[in-house]
Amino acid sequence: MSGFHALPGKLTAAANQVGDFTARAARLTDAAHAAEVSDRSFGLIGQATVHSSYQDMVRDFGEYLTMIGKGTQRIEELLHATATGYREADAAEQARMDAIGRSIAGGR
Repeated sequence: MSGFHALPGKLTAAANQVGDFTARAARLTDAAHAAEVSDRSFGLIGQATVHSSYQDMVRDFGEYLTMIGKGTQRIEELLHATATGYREADAAEQARMDAIGRSIAGGR
């Protein structure tokens, strides 16, 4: 493939950035659960009308953040694995070329 270059260091850096998003999603999930408002705070009318909707919204938001965290964690893992694969392929190719060079230079 002409013009294609994989930079394992850049892939690792991108994986680390995605990992930061994973940690941030976990912190936001914890904060959302900690900030939940009790039914007493809604008063009698609020308890009857909006509190259950509020609880549903908080639960849905927590589930959404959990999905984001799982997705970004998987992306991080895949980027790290890809970088490792490229490093290993580069090292194997370098070793092969070194062996060819030694063979040519030494006649072996």
